[in-house]
Amino acid sequence: MFCSQCGQNNKAENKFCSKCGFKLEDSSLQMLSEEMSADEPQVSQTLNSRKKFSNFVVVFVAIVAFAVVVLATWRFAGPKLASAVGEDGATPQVAKHNVGNSMANISNGGYCAISGEWIYCTIAGKLHKMRLDGKEKTKLTDENAMFINVYGDWVYYYDGGYYYEGGDIYRIKTDGTNKQLLVTVNEKGTDWEDLEVCRMLIVIDDIVYYDKGDRLYSMNLDGSGTKGITPKDTGEFYIIDDIIYYRQSLDTTSEIGDNDAELHKVGLDGKGDVKLLNSEQLISLIKEYSIYIFDMQFYKNYFYVPNSSSLFMPDFDCTPILYRIDENVKNVQNSIKPTSEYNEGGVSAFNVANDSIYYMDGSILYNIKLDGKGNRKIGNIGECYRIYVFGDLIIGVYFDYENQADEGIELLSYMIIKDDGTGFVKLN
Repeated sequence: MFCSQCGQNNKAENKFCSKCGFKLEDSSLQMLSEEMSADEPQVSQTLNSRKKFSNFVVVFVAIVAFAVVVLATWRFAGPKLASAVGEDGATPQVAKHNVGNSMANISNGGYCAISGEWIYCTIAGKLHKMRLDGKEKTKLTDENAMFINVYGDWVYYYDGGYYYEGGDIYRIKTDGTNKQLLVTVNEKGTDWEDLEVCRMLIVIDDIVYYDKGDRLYSMNLDGSGTKGITPKDTGEFYIIDDIIYYRQSLDTTSEIGDNDAELHKVGLDGKGDVKLLNSEQLISLIKEYSIYIFDMQFYKNYFYVPNSSSLFMPDFDCTPILYRIDENVKNVQNSIKPTSEYNEGGVSAFNVANDSIYYMDGSILYNIKLDGKGNRKIGNIGECYRIYVFGDLIIGVYFDYENQADEGIELLSYMIIKDDGTGFVKLN
């Protein structure tokens, strides 16, 4: 071992230089320090490389996590129509919820629903899907589907059967596979007098709401966990946000030939039931304004109800009017008094959406503001008896009498048009 002080060559076991007495341990430490100093750039470079790699991993994981969140949001919130068509689009009454269709569309029979670039609808008494331009028409199942809801990868529907006879509630994958029976509405062989019907079905926030003959129920998406919400002998219902409006039938017969009924509202959990109108008030409203209160739609704290026209009460003198009634059913206003070229049959179909009312007056599709102002002609689309609104797309439904083959099955034809009157296409 050489002394760094005088250069003397010492034995390895010496701790001090045999010539000058310099402590040889200091020399070893110095050499180690010099070696470490020489290696410092390489160590620093290694640490920097590891730091860069660590930062890359963090960024990569963050990107993957973000992609997973976006994908999950698209996958599970896809049915939320308010997102698909704009914050104030086709379903403002359920804009805070994920839904399979808008309540306004369901109240019009729910013969079609849109998810992405696909229309799901009933054609020739069977559930089909097709592109928005009518191409790639594909049969999914043989049931005569009504109240169609598209929720995630599933289509929920009620089999309307022949003139609403004996149908059940099903769900099927959007590709037509894995059909499942969720609710048996009528057992096989049920007598005509005892048949029950489903008059409305809608999927909201992973819960299916439906009525079965005598009351409103809820169940999970797979058909489990069935619960009764309203009392027995309830009829049509309408859900707005977290409130259910429904008709409570009574045992007595009214002076207009139907059972007496009351109008109620209750929470989605069946709690907080409030009677809005008793039977006398409801009959008075019907007689005074010639309206059918349960052919209603609800939008931003108002009911929109058509006059009954000859379809419901032929003895009343009806004019083409759509009434606006406040939430407590006390303040009745006229919303629509068409002055168009067709003015005989009243408002034959309507849908409240996009801060306005879409309605049919004969073969003409119009749009008018909620206060009854700004009446705007969209186009002549034929005499549609139902209209469905999905953002800026309107789908009209016709009866196809010429090609009707099976007695009791309503053959339907569809058209699509944009809110600005462009893009009119007959789909089938």
